[in-house]
Amino acid sequence: MYSNLSMLRVAIAIVGLVVASFARASDQELPPTFKSDVDADHAASNTRTPLRAGLVETCNPNGGKDVLCNDPASIADPASQGLGASPEEINTRGYVLLTQGQLDRAIEAFGSAIRLKPGYVEAFNNRGSAYFSKREYSRALADYEEAIRLRPTFAPALFNRGQVHKAMGEYERAIDDYAFYLRLKPDDPDALINRALAYRRISEYDQAIKDLDLAIRIRPDEAGALNARCWTRAIAGTDLTAAISDCTASLRLRPNYRDTLDSRALVYFRLGQYDLSIADDNAALGLNSKSASCLYVRGLARIRKGDANGGATDIAAAKALEPNIDVVYAGYGVVP
Repeated sequence: MYSNLSMLRVAIAIVGLVVASFARASDQELPPTFKSDVDADHAASNTRTPLRAGLVETCNPNGGKDVLCNDPASIADPASQGLGASPEEINTRGYVLLTQGQLDRAIEAFGSAIRLKPGYVEAFNNRGSAYFSKREYSRALADYEEAIRLRPTFAPALFNRGQVHKAMGEYERAIDDYAFYLRLKPDDPDALINRALAYRRISEYDQAIKDLDLAIRIRPDEAGALNARCWTRAIAGTDLTAAISDCTASLRLRPNYRDTLDSRALVYFRLGQYDLSIADDNAALGLNSKSASCLYVRGLARIRKGDANGGATDIAAAKALEPNIDVVYAGYGVVP
């Protein structure tokens, strides 16, 4: 069951639907990478949070797994071709295919492993990740749910289910999943950052900042987490001096990071430092000329400086890219 706080969050989430529906290019959910890096929500960093993999066998050509590790296009179902591969070996091969982006073949391999070994938690989890990579969220969710049903404390599936819920806009459920995961893995900064992003989507900025504080304490050199905290403070309109420090630290770690330039531009705008705001937006637009948020904030800053025509041009260009951008920024308390 989800926590009793979920119902309280639903009302906040409904109020925030218009804001949550807007996304800068950097807000889009990026295809996951796999370890075995933060979610691409603007403040997450554009470093990419991996989904958590189930256990896989170590590739060892001398140990008889060379066909699985070195020939990823050879077979979709090793067992059906008489190779005598074990479910664990097929799961490993599926994971290799998954990391190579051969998603349909990976799904077939994980399915084969499950047929040979019903109740194979790791294979359900890994197949869910392949579906997630295809943005087939309902199927991904079903596989993660089955992995959790089979093993309720299986941490990778709890984290991954949170990622699916967040991608589907079900932020309160994502928050609960990250909370369950963090009870098992309390020092995972990726989970803290992703929970912060979900909190931010339902405007629970204080909770988002708390999670980001913890994540940055664990991983102080994460440019994306610093940007996440800067952006959260920027849209909340609080601790703006600290927000500048966060963004500047992020840029020291990752110079020319467009998202951080965008975030700092909004902070400077809120501080009334319009020249600095325009300078950051100019730099960001030099990296991506189609950034609606940069165009919009630069337009507002130009208007505040008395350049009504230049500001109107920027705002029109921003609205051509994101028609509701003025509504979104009004939700942040930022208006012409």
